[in-house]
Amino acid sequence: MPAAIAATAVLVATGVSSATPSPAPPNGAFQSVPVLRVLDSANHVGTTGPIAANKKIGIQIAGLDGIPATGVSAVLLNVAASASTSSGSITVYASGTTKPAVPNLYFGTGQHIADTVVVPLGSNGVVDFYDTTTGTVQLTADVSGYYAPAQAPGSTPVSYTATLGNSDFVWNSQYAYGTTTGSYTEYFTRYYNWSIPAITQDILDNGQVQVYFVPSASESSQQWVPLPYSFTDGSGNFDYITAYETSLGQVRLHFFFVQRNPSATIPTLSTWNIATTRFKVVVTPGISGDGAAPAAAPAKVTGAPTTTVRHGNIATVTTK
Repeated sequence: MPAAIAATAVLVATGVSSATPSPAPPNGAFQSVPVLRVLDSANHVGTTGPIAANKKIGIQIAGLDGIPATGVSAVLLNVAASASTSSGSITVYASGTTKPAVPNLYFGTGQHIADTVVVPLGSNGVVDFYDTTTGTVQLTADVSGYYAPAQAPGSTPVSYTATLGNSDFVWNSQYAYGTTTGSYTEYFTRYYNWSIPAITQDILDNGQVQVYFVPSASESSQQWVPLPYSFTDGSGNFDYITAYETSLGQVRLHFFFVQRNPSATIPTLSTWNIATTRFKVVVTPGISGDGAAPAAAPAKVTGAPTTTVRHGNIATVTTK
C-alpha cells in the first residue's frame, strides 16, 4: 500500500444547499503525472477512517508531487467507493463552489463502485468529496493528470488510432510507477510498441504526446479516457494499470497489475487475457513545459543516448 502523503483533509458538516452546474471540462492541454493516491480513508491517506454521513472532505491537490501549485484548471481522478453501510452517492467538485446537483458515483450498501472524474480545482487548490449516505463509506482517489488553462496557439494536433488485443501485448518490459510521494517502483509489464512517425525530436523537446483509450468495449468511440489509467479489480486486491512512454518515433503501451492487498494472490500477467481495446495517440507540436513559445530544436549530437519520457513517472530516463 502507498504510504500516507501530505494531503490536507478537512471534515465539514453541511446542510442542503441550492445546486448549480459544475464548470465544464477544461479545454487546455492535458498533462499526465505519476498515478498518485491522494485519498484512501481505510488506510489513513488524506483522512482517517470512513467518511461520515452528509459530510464533505477536502483534499489538497495543487502542489502535490507532479501537480503544479498554480496554473491548473482541473485534474483527472479515479474515485472509488466501498464498504458503505448504506446506499448513497459521492459528489466530487471544486472547493469553495456550490455542490453540483448530480453526483459522480452511486452505490448500494457494501458495493464497490469506481469512476473517472474530471474535476476543477478550487481557488485554494482543493477538491471536495461529499458523502450523501445515511451511514459511512470508504473512499479512494488517484490523480493521474491535470489540465493547463490553455493550449499553445497555432498548434495542429495529429492523431493515430488502433484496436489492440491480447496477442498484441508481449511479455515483458518494465514501467516506473509512482507508489509514494517522490518515489516509484519498477513493475514488469506486457507491452506493445506503436510506431508514431509524428513523434520527432522537436515534439519530444517542445511538444506533447497524449495517449487515450476506451476503457470498455461497450463504450462509444467518443468515450476516450487519458492514460495512465488505474482501475480496481472490485475486491481491493489489485489494480489494473494501463500506461505509456514515448520515445523518438514510438509510443510503448504498458499493461500491468499493482497489488493492493499483500495477502491476496494476483493473476499471472504473462498469461492474462488482455481485452481488445481502442487506443488513440494525439501529437501536438509547439507546447513547451512552461507555456512559452517553442524553443528551437537543439543540435543533434552523434552518439547521444536515446531518451524515453515515462508518462506516469516524474523524470525523463535513459532507455534501457
